[in-house]
Amino acid sequence: MTSKEIILQETIQNPLCEPERVLLGAGGAFCCFELATRDCEILLNNIRVPEHDRGKGYATMGIEWLKTVSERTQDIITGIVEPNGTKGGLNTKELTEWYKKMGFEVKNGKLAYYPKSIH
Repeated sequence: MTSKEIILQETIQNPLCEPERVLLGAGGAFCCFELATRDCEILLNNIRVPEHDRGKGYATMGIEWLKTVSERTQDIITGIVEPNGTKGGLNTKELTEWYKKMGFEVKNGKLAYYPKSIH
């Protein structure tokens, strides 16, 4: 399966925000992504958790899932460290550190995750 096929199969379309895919977790927890795919690459344009659910690990759950998609398909995850500007969200420095903690390489505001089998 391609990363696009996995993403479409394992997430649902956000009915309130067309470009977003929603990853549902246990107990109704969820994480929203704006993603795109192309040859050997998953582009992470945005990740967010509803304000009332922040700080509960749902974004971490979402990134861990996305990394498993990367490992299964051998696709690199790329993106830009950019806070989405919502109340209670992380600032650029906090977001950079979070991505690093999650196993991403971050340089000059750009992020990349390389599947273990190719890195």
